[in-house]
Amino acid sequence: MKRLIFSRSRKAALLVAAIVVALVAGVYAYRMLLSQQQIGPRVTITSPPLEFSMELEKAEFAVGENITIKFYLKNISNQTIRVTKFRMVSVEPSDKILFTEADRASTPAGVEHLLSVLFHFGFSVTDNNGTEVFRSSHGPMPTQYNIVFEPSGYVKQTLIWKPEKETLVSIEPLLDGTYQVRGILYSISLNDAWPPITLETPSIALAIV
Repeated sequence: MKRLIFSRSRKAALLVAAIVVALVAGVYAYRMLLSQQQIGPRVTITSPPLEFSMELEKAEFAVGENITIKFYLKNISNQTIRVTKFRMVSVEPSDKILFTEADRASTPAGVEHLLSVLFHFGFSVTDNNGTEVFRSSHGPMPTQYNIVFEPSGYVKQTLIWKPEKETLVSIEPLLDGTYQVRGILYSISLNDAWPPITLETPSIALAIV
């Protein structure tokens, strides 16, 4: 009788262990699948040693819906580089419209806050006719600052933008239609190289319905 009870207990334990292993494997596979899925459309331009990307949360938005845009600048080389920007664009973090993430990238000691309080990127929106209806400011202040990127270092910023278009007399909501959005990295110098360059991503189709 004892041997029978022991045998049943052992089988039950083995069954539980097998179920646990299967569950763990399933969760791991699911998480790997999620990590490989791209949430929204993304475009990239590579200009060694820099890789510049822009991504939309999704490709279609409702009229009046805020649009989440992600910008990503990475050092793809194996050397530390210094990127100099010649204009400052400030976006107040308290407005909760700009979020910054960085790894192995920093602004100099004493002005560390510039990495998160400044918007380092820009973007342009054109309509179906190719007419530019919006372009983010490239900065009213002609004051330069540096971002140092270690090998594989990056800065990623997420901007929550209220879609609008600019006319000669006013700023109006962006109405339904199909638009093209491209990311812009305005006027930068790499390790003091001259003249400065501007990087622009390919365009992403954006539908407002």
